[in-house]
Amino acid sequence: MSIRSIRLLSKMKHFFLDVDGCLLDGEYKATMDLDLFRAGIRQACEHDGVFHINSNRSLDSLREIRDMFGLNGSIVSENGILFYDPESGETKAGRAFSLFDRDKLVCLLTESNGEVIFVDT
Repeated sequence: MSIRSIRLLSKMKHFFLDVDGCLLDGEYKATMDLDLFRAGIRQACEHDGVFHINSNRSLDSLREIRDMFGLNGSIVSENGILFYDPESGETKAGRAFSLFDRDKLVCLLTESNGEVIFVDT
């Protein structure tokens, strides 16, 4: 990892994690040691880290996964159709999000969370 990447990561406070293939494997089991992962999440949260999840899964399914992994951020579900803010309990939905539109997603997430940066992986 380059020095530039390390500096960028140290400034980042919001992280979006995919579920299938990232947090869960093909058999719907955690891809890592959950206790160790949760400890890392708690430590990052102490430094204002916020961990969101996004997936094509239903909102109810993602709420369970969010709790299972100890994540503290928002949920983007059903391929961007729904956005759930756990702090307000509000779910935003609509035709504007029926197709993935990176610019619209950035606007929505920025409105809820502040600055948003996409890091290509």
